[in-house]
Amino acid sequence: MLAVKIHHKKNNRDNEFTRTIKNISSYIRDNLRLKGFKFLSDNHCIEMIAGQEEPVNEDQIVAELVIRKTIVINKEDIDSKEELDKYIASIKHFCDQAKAIEESAYTPIHMR
Repeated sequence: MLAVKIHHKKNNRDNEFTRTIKNISSYIRDNLRLKGFKFLSDNHCIEMIAGQEEPVNEDQIVAELVIRKTIVINKEDIDSKEELDKYIASIKHFCDQAKAIEESAYTPIHMR
């Protein structure tokens, strides 16, 4: 499962911010094609969740692993095409890497 949270108060969101969010969400939904895409928004942040959690029953032992990376852009830099491109590229690269981890499969030791 991949979760992306972007913290920015709702009353401070402008058109460039909205376009950036649409760019990131369409990339996750359309390019990564992970199942179960959800888009949640409230007054404080926007969260995009993709992928499917495995069901858990009492006969299973579950390890949930989380890699957290914080990617920051200054509000005044969002109008700079170069800075915004770097910001979006960093997010997309992280999402690509998360998808590769999500889809990795066990390879028996004799086949490595």
